[in-house]
Amino acid sequence: MEALEAPATDLERFTAAWEQFTGALLRARSRASQQGAPLTHSQYHLLLALSHEPGMGVGEMAAAAGCTSPTATRILDGLERDGVVVRDASTEDRRRTIVSLTAKGKRLLSRQRRRHQLKKQRLYEQLSPSERRQTEVLLRRLAEVIGDL
Repeated sequence: MEALEAPATDLERFTAAWEQFTGALLRARSRASQQGAPLTHSQYHLLLALSHEPGMGVGEMAAAAGCTSPTATRILDGLERDGVVVRDASTEDRRRTIVSLTAKGKRLLSRQRRRHQLKKQRLYEQLSPSERRQTEVLLRRLAEVIGDL
């Protein structure tokens, strides 16, 4: 087996680091689902959007969660079937469906938020004070740049 050569250019090193980071995120998501997370990653982000702005429509939720409306609808079908959300017709616009969390949905979302917060805390504790500051700056900058792409 041939050994892989170390990336030579700044762009190659950045790309390798990016791939390592996104791979770690994907593996962490996979572990979370195997460890009995109450919600999938996609479900969590849809419900998180809804918790920030109750009474959103499906299209608004999809945009906030970064998925398409058909994908959001499929996810919401399962969540509604499981008693996590309810969908009602808007009183102002019959074409619009309003989504709301049920008591069960609020509990599941709260539980998942706690799990996420504990993971972020453990990650934070593994970094030195200097790394924490650098990470905060870089994460904010990356969010800004990615948002502009």
